[in-house]
Amino acid sequence: MNRLTAILIVSAAAFAAASGCSQLRVISEAQLLEYASTPYNKGTHGAPRQILGVLNDVNVVVDFVCSDLCPAYTVRIIHFDVEPDARCAEVGGVEREVIVPVAITARSKAFCFPEVLTRNWNAYIR
Repeated sequence: MNRLTAILIVSAAAFAAASGCSQLRVISEAQLLEYASTPYNKGTHGAPRQILGVLNDVNVVVDFVCSDLCPAYTVRIIHFDVEPDARCAEVGGVEREVIVPVAITARSKAFCFPEVLTRNWNAYIR
């Protein structure tokens, strides 16, 4: 999958969500890893949460988190749309903490990541 394909996946998911379409696209681990490994425009820090698709019957979302020094310190968080608790493991996720910007500082925050991303953590461009 190239960058254009990744953009089309996100655009299609955003359109489906905006149009009220309840049928979200099922994505494979390979597609998710390819998207996560693709560089992104940090200028999208103001973008609302986007639904990439469904993996393991759970929505996979992307958040662009930024704070005072945008867009230079934007962090792209791709995760399951569940809280990082016991349910995370039930859906095939792995709870992991990442550093996210908050005001003029940063803090560690837990998310429920798809296992494919945690297995390939070095390839995931945050």
